Amino acid sequence: MWGDESATYQLAHRDLTQIWRTAQHVDLVHAFYYVIMHEIYGLVGGGLLTLRLPSVLAMSAAAAGVGLLGLRPTGLRAGLLAGLVYPLFRRFSGTHKKPVPTPWCAPSSPGRPMCSSPAS
Repeated sequence: MWGDESATYQLAHRDLTQIWRTAQHVDLVHAFYYVIMHEIYGLVGGGLLTLRLPSVLAMSAAAAGVGLLGLRPTGLRAGLLAGLVYPLFRRFSGTHKKPVPTPWCAPSSPGRPMCSSPAS
């Protein structure tokens, strides 16, 4: 488990009042993410698969968006290649350690070159 995954895992397993107390010291988007993950854990359990699934789904949606954007001006082959190569770029894969949760950031990035955050 990576450092940011560990933080999500620990915070999402707390009750909502503890998450709210933590929210007083972090970005609101992070607090909202932790509440969503808290609810997901309540529904399907709090394992490693549950922890990583939102990121996988978000990156899949982002790769599809990039593929569709590449499809329009250049054709099927270029669009497919763009969608397949997109997750390989470190800047968009979530491994660049930006303080923005990938599940919220990645689907918006096909429409914008980068997700914005105060640390950018």
